[in-house]
Amino acid sequence: MVALPCCVASQNTFQKAYGLTAVDYGYSLDATTDSGYVITGYITYGLNEGKMDIYLIKLDRYGDTIWAKSFGGNENEQGYSVKQTPDGGFIVVGSTTSFGLANPGTPDIYVIKTDSIGDTLWTKAYGGNDFDEAYDVWLVSDGGYIITGQTKSFGAGFQDIFLLKIDNIGNIVWSKTIGSTGADVGYAIRQTQDGGFVVSGIVGGFGAGNLDVYLVKTDSLGDTLWTKTYGGGGNEWGYDVQQTSDSGFIIVGATNSFGSGGEDVYLIKTDDIGNVIWTKTYGQILDINQDGGRSVKQTNDGGFIITGYTTVNQFAWEDVYLVKTDDIGNVIWSKGYNVSFDNSTYQVLETPEKDYVLVGYSELGIYVVKTDSSGNTNCVNNQYEAPAFSSSTATLTGSGGVVDTAIFVQNSTATLVRNPINVIEDVCDTTIGIKEQLTINNEITVYPNPVRDEFAVELDFKGKVNIELYDMMGQVVLREKGKGGKYTINAGNLRAGVYFLQVSWYNRVTREKIVKQ
Repeated sequence: MVALPCCVASQNTFQKAYGLTAVDYGYSLDATTDSGYVITGYITYGLNEGKMDIYLIKLDRYGDTIWAKSFGGNENEQGYSVKQTPDGGFIVVGSTTSFGLANPGTPDIYVIKTDSIGDTLWTKAYGGNDFDEAYDVWLVSDGGYIITGQTKSFGAGFQDIFLLKIDNIGNIVWSKTIGSTGADVGYAIRQTQDGGFVVSGIVGGFGAGNLDVYLVKTDSLGDTLWTKTYGGGGNEWGYDVQQTSDSGFIIVGATNSFGSGGEDVYLIKTDDIGNVIWTKTYGQILDINQDGGRSVKQTNDGGFIITGYTTVNQFAWEDVYLVKTDDIGNVIWSKGYNVSFDNSTYQVLETPEKDYVLVGYSELGIYVVKTDSSGNTNCVNNQYEAPAFSSSTATLTGSGGVVDTAIFVQNSTATLVRNPINVIEDVCDTTIGIKEQLTINNEITVYPNPVRDEFAVELDFKGKVNIELYDMMGQVVLREKGKGGKYTINAGNLRAGVYFLQVSWYNRVTREKIVKQ
């Protein structure tokens, strides 16, 4: 799983982490007209207080920060989707517990409009008396915006999908809900070629299993034209949708009804009225493997690029997953990327140069990966060939849903804007986050790190201890047992790359990243 320098990536590739803490997330990115990128997610101010603000970062084409802003109040705000607007500014949607109309601590929909340098032009909160949250926004041809997410304030059941149409200054034009008596969520929305909208998400009240992928097609006023469910006897999630060049749709998500592992990436291709043309799963083959797709785009060659997550071992640590397919879903290549124990991505886009940019999170902060057209970066120690075993599925389809009008109330907000210091780490350096000498709970010392031939583990107690070194596939490559003292671990026969040291003593377990040079 450790990458070998078999491929040469273009010079404009990178892997970088951004933010202030290890719990900063990037959920969405968009390409900007200056060939750069804009990212939103959230940033945490103080690990003890744990208060979150929406984070908006503007990057140039090389991943260097032009500016960074955070937006929020005294509680928690999260940004889930961002788009550049025709005036050069940005629209961000997400959730707020600082503003709005719900009970204290209950989220409302949060929308922020900024100019080209991230200064706010207006901010709005929308909602009812219960949980409301926005997950995606799309620019509409009339100059307004369409938003989707989930609501417990309105609808037919426990939790419904909502569609909220606003004009270019945030005034409500119309709002709708659609769903079942169960838990329903809208994760992605797009305007379609006919001027209407398509939403992908999940439905919990009908379909083949507990949760099914849900696809809803509406006209330009949000009135439903048709709905479809896709799935099997287990659970399926539909995280992203795009209208394809043949006027049909491509949907990506996850499934535990089909595939080769415990959970697999789920890709569904339909015609223009939602009928299945083909379906595919992708993932690793063990039951412990949990793989999923969160974003899909049709590429310039007519195929598809998918990003999401793949688990690499029994600890359920996630890595970034990138899968390239042809126009009928056959795998061309697949890659994994990591800089920490836990890494994942939420969105991918293709650049005009046919490269790919991904955004997500790692334990170093917001994680951005820029690859070439073959998925390679210049970070050979942080990428590898990730298996993507593919199979077709016997997807069951259905339809249904109750449509209602949601009476969202809007409220302008006194948003606080901060200019946080955006710490950038070029994580192509595998020693990022590595200490030459690790001291754990004043009882365990590990040195040196990075490692060449051997390293020492010193234990300042006499109790029983297990020392294990895992490779990136979760396989034990070295093991020692004893009762305290000093252990010298011979690593000379290990290949260069990233490993994880696990030390178990008493009722405690700790893990640390070790780099073998």
